[in-house]
Amino acid sequence: MNRLIITKKDNFVFIDVTEIADKLLGIIDLYALHDDETESHLESELEIDEALHLKLPIVIEAGHLPTQYRNDWKESDKKLIDGKWYRRFNFEL
Repeated sequence: MNRLIITKKDNFVFIDVTEIADKLLGIIDLYALHDDETESHLESELEIDEALHLKLPIVIEAGHLPTQYRNDWKESDKKLIDGKWYRRFNFEL
C-alpha cells in the first residue's frame, strides 16, 4: 500500500500514518487531510477519533517535491566508466 500522498496544488508530500496515529500523538505533528487538500492539526485523541470517524487520512509532513525535474537522457552529460554509464543532471527548483 502506498502511504505517500502528494497534493496537486503545491506538490507537498504527506505520509499516511492513520493506522498508527494514536501511537504518534505527542511525538510528531499529526494532521487530518481533507478532500480539498487542506489539513488540520490534530492535538488530542478526541480529534484523532473524529478524523477516523470522518474517514480522513491522518498524515505527517514529508516536504515539498521539486517543481520541475529534468530527466532527459538525450541531453544530459554521460560518461562510460568501467562498463557502467553515469550521467549528470540538475534539479530545478
